[in-house]
Order: sequence, then C-alpha cells, then structure tokens
Amino acid sequence: MVTGGGTGIGAAVARRLASEGANVAVMGRRREPLQALADETGCFLVQADAADSVAVRAALKEIHGKFGRVDILIANAGGHGVGPTISMTDETWSLATRLNLDTAFVCARSTDARSLGCDRRPFARAGWPRFPKDTRS
Repeated sequence: MVTGGGTGIGAAVARRLASEGANVAVMGRRREPLQALADETGCFLVQADAADSVAVRAALKEIHGKFGRVDILIANAGGHGVGPTISMTDETWSLATRLNLDTAFVCARSTDARSLGCDRRPFARAGWPRFPKDTRS
C-alpha cells in the first residue's frame, strides 16, 4: 500500500513495486492521478485521505478484499511548502502536521494486523516479502 501514490515519489515507488511483480494498492485524495497510474501499471487504486482514520480503514477493507492482506506500507502521503517557522500561523502548523505526521501515524496504526482483527502480524516475520523478480540471496 502506497499512500500519496498518485504523483511524485509515491507514484515512482508504486511503479517500481509493480515492475518487480508486487500487488500494489495506491491511495490518495485525488482520483485522476491514481487512475492514470492504475491504467499504466495495473495498481489497485483506492481514493482516501490518509489522515482520516475512518477513510483509511475503509480503504484497507477494499485492499484486503482485493489482495487479502497488506505486507508493506509506504507512508508517503505528505504536503510541502508551509513557509518559515517564524511566520507560520497556528493554522498552517496544524495543516503541516496533518499532511506530514497524521498521515503516517493513521496509516501505520490502521495497517497493524491486530487492529484489523487478523491473527498474523505481517511485519514480525524475518525479511521482506520476495517478489518474482527479486534477485537478493
């Protein structure tokens, strides 16, 4: 699952994972870039705000329905350009933390197997999942 997966780094990561044979779900707020990436790579798209815990849990239900599990979370969603600290308003700071911290926290908490009612803990096993084109020994 790649959050902020429609553009930039998130899209690049999703493309790479898909090219390596992974089942990739891309999540973001804007459907158009997600759809373009899905059309290009075959990624599964889910439109949701990564900072909204209810939306993330609904997105995870869709992803679990498609793939059965989430092995890797790329918590990439974020914002930019909020300006110098000295001139930052409380509202701007709140937006920056929502875009850059809340998104990672909400998604990490929501993808934990225990919070999903699963018996397995996907990140507890040794090593990363191996994809068909993986050449590591």
